Parts: sequence; structure tokens; C-alpha cells
Amino acid sequence: MWIRWSQISIPFKGVLVGKKSKKDSRKQVKWEEPLNSFLKLNFDGASKGNPGRSGAGRVLTDQNGLIVKAASYRLPNGSNNLIEARELLEVVKIASNMGLSKLHIGGDSQIITSGLISKKVTNWELQFVLGEVWNLLLRFDDFKISHYYREANQLADGLSDLG
Repeated sequence: MWIRWSQISIPFKGVLVGKKSKKDSRKQVKWEEPLNSFLKLNFDGASKGNPGRSGAGRVLTDQNGLIVKAASYRLPNGSNNLIEARELLEVVKIASNMGLSKLHIGGDSQIITSGLISKKVTNWELQFVLGEVWNLLLRFDDFKISHYYREANQLADGLSDLG
């Protein structure tokens, strides 16, 4: 049975953005459907204790927003950033092995998404893992990398907590 992402009911909590002023500015945060002819891969990693018990979650949706695959995994203990980077590497490997040509990757870790986009990371372990991700991304005809607030990545976030 196929389920559209928009059919999944998840309570929404507004996110405070920018500096707090007399008038709170709130931003509507929502999941976006993939670009036309792209598959979208939302990923997340979680580490309880940092480093501590770790898990990962991933959701692959087609251009219509239908969930193609979703998974939750228990991982060895590690830091949250390294777990996020390793999960990203795994999902890009899976997408590459599936023979996908256009991929839109989305995660809620600003450090990982920014590090991947800028190719500037100070931690050598993250640098190594993100370098492997870039090498795999070059196999795709086209790809997009996006950072999302946790509220827009709730399904992958919830799956990572289950792992």
C-alpha cells in the first residue's frame, strides 16, 4: 500500500527564527515534495548521550510524494554528527545502487548539510565521510542537497529515534 507523505498526520510546532523581538516571528515549516523527476531522500541520525546509543532513519519518496522505502536502524555508539554523516553515506550508496539518476537529499543537521555543500569541515572523520559522499554524488545526473528544520524531517527523525 502506498502512502502519500501529506496523509501522515504529525503535530506541527512553529519554529522561532531570527532574533526574538516584541513581535515573535514564526516560520511555517513543512515537508516539500521532490522536484519533478527527482526522488527525495530524507535522512536522520540520533545519538543518545553523544556519544551513546545511536540509530538512523531514512525515507525515500518519489516525485509524487509517495513513500518508496522507509527504514530504521540501530547503529554502534557514536557522536551525533558522525552518525548523521555515516547515515548520509549509506543512503547515497543505496540510491546509487538502485540506479537512481536524480536525487534530492534532505536532512536536519546544519553541520552535515552545510559541510557537504561547502566542502569545509574541521573534523577529520566528518571530512573523510563527506568526501566519500561527494564521490558517490558525482555518479548522479543531478542532485540537490537541502537543510530542513526537524519539524519538516519528522518521519526520518522519528525513525532514527526508534533505531
